Amino acid sequence: MNLKHLTIDTNVIEHANNDIEERKEFSYNFLLAILNSNLKICIDFQKAKGFNLQNSIIWNEYNNRITSQSFGKIFLQTILIKKRIFPVKRDVNQREKKISDRLIPKPVDRTFLRVAYNSESKIFISHDFEDFSLATRNKLFEEMIVSIKTAKEFLDN
Repeated sequence: MNLKHLTIDTNVIEHANNDIEERKEFSYNFLLAILNSNLKICIDFQKAKGFNLQNSIIWNEYNNRITSQSFGKIFLQTILIKKRIFPVKRDVNQREKKISDRLIPKPVDRTFLRVAYNSESKIFISHDFEDFSLATRNKLFEEMIVSIKTAKEFLDN
């Protein structure tokens, strides 16, 4: 598959900045690989409102949680300046809405999942094993064909 874009969980970007995080190196190398590629980052929009970063749940999550003056913030600014944002609708049909509502407790996490589902790649890079346990990841792949990988798993492929 020739990937054009990915959905990336906020925690992966946060981990690249965290010296005590065991996945820091993989997160940092993953973000560098994205910057050194032509991949775009999927950002949500609501079909009825059209694309606007200010209305994006994902972009607002990034801005609220990624520390300023950090590598993660520089990553996001670079993606923005280089126009490497790929708008993907967050609206899904009723079947996928029921699946995501049933399996994912937090609304913001459901947004990331739904954007990954609507993306061409159907890949979501996340280190969240609380809301996306191994069992949940397997269920989501079976029911929605969304592959949830860690930064290391993505780099290893």
